[in-house]
Amino acid sequence: MTLPLVLILVSLSIAAEPCTPAPQGASDLIIIKKSWKRTRIDPYINASADLTQNAGFGRGGSIDPNAPSAPPEIPPARTRPRGKPSDRYTYELKVKNGGSKTIVEIGWDYVFTNAGGKESTHHRFVDKLRLKPGKERTLSRYTSQPPSRTVSAADPNPILSEEAVIVYIKYNDGSRWETQSL
Repeated sequence: MTLPLVLILVSLSIAAEPCTPAPQGASDLIIIKKSWKRTRIDPYINASADLTQNAGFGRGGSIDPNAPSAPPEIPPARTRPRGKPSDRYTYELKVKNGGSKTIVEIGWDYVFTNAGGKESTHHRFVDKLRLKPGKERTLSRYTSQPPSRTVSAADPNPILSEEAVIVYIKYNDGSRWETQSL
């Protein structure tokens, strides 16, 4: 009598184990690489470069070899342009279309989380494109918003984890895929 009872209990414990179904509705878009970088934009440097690049050149963009050897005329210096230097943050995502349909639009997030797993900030981007099956593309967007908008006095250089998330995909046949987690 003990053996049948043990067999019944073993069969019940096997049946009670949760089975994990295969993920359904996964995106056809494969993220190959993600990155971000900060670029400093200084309006004064950019304006000065424009002036010096064109100094001494004629309309055609080259110096006239038959012109007298007088020094080239340099236009008067401009005053410093208005505006302060600013930062631009560029977020890039290299993706591959692993599906059978042509993709015409991608909505994606670049998410930063702190060491405790709490979301620090995220940036949402939309790219309209034509990405055929099996092809790769680098999506690149910029914003003036940094990866983290708040800085703790206790930890001025926090370690942030970054993740790229595909939010939705539109296909050329009018169909649409959306993530279920948002």
